[in-house]
Amino acid sequence: MELYPNINLIKIKSKTESGAKKFISYFKKFKFRFEICKNVNAVLDDSDLISVNPGFDFDSLSQMPLLRTKYLKENVLVLCLSYAKFSDEFLINGAIKVADNFAMYESYLAEFGYPVYPKFSSLGSRFIDLVYDRRVKPGEIVDIVDILNNTKNEILTKNKPIVFASGGMITEDIAVACDLLKEIKIK
Repeated sequence: MELYPNINLIKIKSKTESGAKKFISYFKKFKFRFEICKNVNAVLDDSDLISVNPGFDFDSLSQMPLLRTKYLKENVLVLCLSYAKFSDEFLINGAIKVADNFAMYESYLAEFGYPVYPKFSSLGSRFIDLVYDRRVKPGEIVDIVDILNNTKNEILTKNKPIVFASGGMITEDIAVACDLLKEIKIK
């Protein structure tokens, strides 16, 4: 948060009001305005950066939060650090798809078999299922390494929402890997 002092409003949708208040308490030293929203759509509406963290305790896919794309701005960045659900139409035609490590999702396919998404419901698993179904080409998925290597820029410069799937590599691991790769490139 210290790196992004221009943030002036953080919207929160929590299962409980006490959960939202607990989250807010972590950021008291910052001068952000907080808005506790009653539904997911209110959080999405007119947001520039969205972090989806509903947890992992779902009995079925239907219990996962559905992010309705009509509320997503062009060029919004949606970080899916746990389970989230989008329409296939949006993922196929309306989104820039970024994965933390696409090879990891390919290994999930080899390990769990098709379809992966009902068995391990991270967004990257949906990406690999769409590739398996031949509804998305593998080259349409941007990997973190592609961003670091400045490849697939033609995809990244499109004016579409960006959905980032992280489903196995924790964010800190990704940050450390990015720092190490930058360090190696400098040397």
